[in-house]
Amino acid sequence: IIPEIQPFPTTMPVGEGWQHGGDLQTLNAPPPSMIQIIQGVMQRRREERNWFRPSGFGGCRRSQIFFYQKTHEEPPQPDDTLSMILETGTALHVMAQKWLSEHPGVFFVPEVPVWLPELEIQGSSDGLLMFRQADQYGSIYRWGFELKTIGPTGFDALTKPKPEHVVQATIYAKLMGVLWITILYYCKGTSKLKEFHVQVDEGIWEQVKERVYYLKDHINAGTLPEFDPKECRNSINLCRYVRHCHA
Repeated sequence: IIPEIQPFPTTMPVGEGWQHGGDLQTLNAPPPSMIQIIQGVMQRRREERNWFRPSGFGGCRRSQIFFYQKTHEEPPQPDDTLSMILETGTALHVMAQKWLSEHPGVFFVPEVPVWLPELEIQGSSDGLLMFRQADQYGSIYRWGFELKTIGPTGFDALTKPKPEHVVQATIYAKLMGVLWITILYYCKGTSKLKEFHVQVDEGIWEQVKERVYYLKDHINAGTLPEFDPKECRNSINLCRYVRHCHA
């Protein structure tokens, strides 16, 4: 049985005898033990296992199994064009994260690691934002951030976020404990921006859990899902598992 994730937990135990409520104005206790936090991270590393990436849930099920099983990827390096595309995307992420970090009223944390051991999901969100001052009720509003780069033709056609990005955003929101993720699309041809605010979709979350059960059944049985051409990115530079899949 997979426990439900509460977006705003009423208590957060971190070390013996340390917990607090959701109202940050009532937080008078000293911080938790940094040593215990570090020890917890070290223990998690020792117990680290295979996992599913949030970005994979909107795509091919077979590639998710190959990734989970640490199947050898090939070729080890993409071609020059794809390398430049990937590096451009990385540079734009860094640039956008720098912009957000300079706002005086918003605290921005880039590259937030997320994981859920029960479902073996692990990844890294592009960022988490929160207001630096609490509202009249003592709450700090916070939300997630995802940047997607896109070409001019696709950008102009965007009237809503792509479905696979909504799935990814829902996973990140659940694992970061927020209710909203802003997906920001950056047009690589014109530097224009479009944003869409995505709220946690419980229906999508249920589908994510069902897919994990489905994938684990195949993994435990040593089988693969039936090939689906609609899921396939049939290029060795877009899917590093094409040869394994065809074999």
